[in-house]
Amino acid sequence: MKDIAKTRPETKPNWTRSLALVAVMMSGVVLSGCMSGLDLFSSDSNVDKTVRTSTVSNGNADRLTDEITVRNAVSSADLTRTAGGPIPWANSASGSAGVISRIAENQD
Repeated sequence: MKDIAKTRPETKPNWTRSLALVAVMMSGVVLSGCMSGLDLFSSDSNVDKTVRTSTVSNGNADRLTDEITVRNAVSSADLTRTAGGPIPWANSASGSAGVISRIAENQD
């Protein structure tokens, strides 16, 4: 009867509490090793330091502005009013100009 009245930690043997504590501590050690920035194997020689993301060019800016200008001319064109005629476009930023000769509209 006196075993029933005891609190739960007093009914467990000491080795189970120690085992649980060791398991929690070991998982903490393992997880902290995975999440730290410390390189335990010093693999600095394997890192390619010649690659830089800032060296990738952004492309030809004039060409991109021309493409945007042509896109805007096509999207704002009234196909019923032009009746298949040419649509002129001009880009003041790059100095380019041209004529869109044909537009085909697909309606799904």
